Amino acid sequence: MTLSLFQFIKRLLFKDRYLHFFVTGVSGITLNLFITWALTTFVFGLERYFTAYLIGAAVNLIYNFLIYSFFIFRTTKNHGTRLAIYLSYSFANAAVQIASVRLLTALFGKEYYLIIIASVIFLLSVFSFLLFKLALFRDWEKRTIKERMQQLEEGARRCLFVCHARLLLALPYWQKIRNSIAAHTKADHQWIVILMLLAMLLRLPFISHPERTVFDEVIYTNYTLHTLQGVPFFDIHPPLARMLFTQIAKHSGEITTTVLPTDVNQPFADFPFVSVRYFIAFMSILIPILLYATGRIMHFSPRMAAIPALFLIFDNAFIIYGRVILPDTLLILFNFLAFAAALAAVRVRKKRFAFALILIASIAIGFAVAIKWTALGVFATICFLFFLHKRWSAIFITGIATLLIYLSVFVVNFSFFPNGGPIKFLIPPYTTSWLSDMAYPKGTDEKAVLQFLPEFHQAILRSNNDPMISKFILQGPGPLSWSVARTSITFWVGNDGKRIILQGSAFLWFFSFFLLLFEIGWILTRLKMKRVWPIDRDETVLLAGYFLNYLPFFLIHRPMYLYHYLTALVFLFLLIPKIGPRVIACIGNVSGDMLFARVLGYTVIFFAFVNFLLLFRTTYGV
Repeated sequence: MTLSLFQFIKRLLFKDRYLHFFVTGVSGITLNLFITWALTTFVFGLERYFTAYLIGAAVNLIYNFLIYSFFIFRTTKNHGTRLAIYLSYSFANAAVQIASVRLLTALFGKEYYLIIIASVIFLLSVFSFLLFKLALFRDWEKRTIKERMQQLEEGARRCLFVCHARLLLALPYWQKIRNSIAAHTKADHQWIVILMLLAMLLRLPFISHPERTVFDEVIYTNYTLHTLQGVPFFDIHPPLARMLFTQIAKHSGEITTTVLPTDVNQPFADFPFVSVRYFIAFMSILIPILLYATGRIMHFSPRMAAIPALFLIFDNAFIIYGRVILPDTLLILFNFLAFAAALAAVRVRKKRFAFALILIASIAIGFAVAIKWTALGVFATICFLFFLHKRWSAIFITGIATLLIYLSVFVVNFSFFPNGGPIKFLIPPYTTSWLSDMAYPKGTDEKAVLQFLPEFHQAILRSNNDPMISKFILQGPGPLSWSVARTSITFWVGNDGKRIILQGSAFLWFFSFFLLLFEIGWILTRLKMKRVWPIDRDETVLLAGYFLNYLPFFLIHRPMYLYHYLTALVFLFLLIPKIGPRVIACIGNVSGDMLFARVLGYTVIFFAFVNFLLLFRTTYGV
């Protein structure tokens, strides 16, 4: 068995060419270092070392690409396209490597930095090898796929762990599962890679800029600092987001800062803001993939499923929220994880799979409600979905599980304050007399915590509706202005005049709202003509999701802001692959030229990208 395993490893290293790939990477790094040293020493001088490094890095990338193309993977065509994808991937890979090292070091401790760096480099090299071998540099693989499958199967027979895999292959239903997975992922893996790379390229750069608080970052930073110190405070939102921020900050090194000034544009002192921002950015990168998966669950084609994801990736408001220490990115992630799981649950036939998906949806929506109560709109959407499919037990399970998770989050949150005590007010508007008498119970006394929760929630409800508190909160345009992006919020203004402004892509938001109006008119017309509801259940649920997460804000009288619209907007993005083809068909029928209608559709997408470029500087504050 030892000899067989050795032969299998030998085949993997030499015939599968992983060793060639690894040696190429090491030699490329060596070449980079040599060119950087030579140019710095003999040409540019020490002051311009970074210019020498950039040249060395460029030579390294070109060298690696040439070796991969002509000697390792032996490709024969499409080298220009491969080079463009390879360069984009290389930049994204470097950003992921930096971000992963920062995040993992924060979680496990700085004393393990060498192990973490080595592990991240190794894992990313394995991922890169598989990606290059199976996707980017694939010509050689296509010509020898049958031979290589035979070789791997032969090695699998002699390897203990792979023998177990062969036993799985012998199961009667395994072939059907394998074919189903292949059929559903064959057209998807390229889109997933593209979406992930684009999301990383737009969210990870300049993540540490500005090195000062942006908008409400100062509030959540102070919440985190007080949680770390066990000092009770009052917040009108449930605690899950700040609990996660606390865990990231706790493992990012010793923090001596106890409180930050409550104004915007304040220095973070020794608070590990970069680690927490990277955490948010990683969560933000997952959302477009989640939207793509949601579209595929609803049987959109890969290209149509990518449209909502691309709109979210390039929307300036989502980019800003995907890079700052605020809870809304986590809220959207859990909201649409729950929605996607619920959609999948009503489609599977086996009860155990459906139950597992319902449980995932319940946990996710429970986490979402434990971040902000606005997630109740998505909870109602999921219940409406189960109602249309007559899944009564699913509604009951989701309701009970959501409540239990919500209460559990609060119980865990109070454990951060073991001594309890009177509440400290971090935001001036909440220093009211009826709140000043409130005090936390001891966090170790679960019975006292559960008895305190009704009082605490009554205070949250009252503070949300107290006119004296609302008077001191920043005022903003109401919900009518959100749908066409006619409002903005200044997040940060630097001393040099540079600024970050929360502003949606006006063209994209207006276009999406126009499609919604078209949808409503089309439905009413069909209802009048045929007396039959004209859209399927998926489209009905998406439409309900939009209104359930938008219209309730018209009933709230305290100040609200543009970010309250983001969840409804995502539902609207998911509706576009349903409505867009109807609009194009309508324009084609009216104009008598379908090509013109399609070109008009692509023009809209192009102008949405142009709108992103126009807002680039105020999105990143550069």
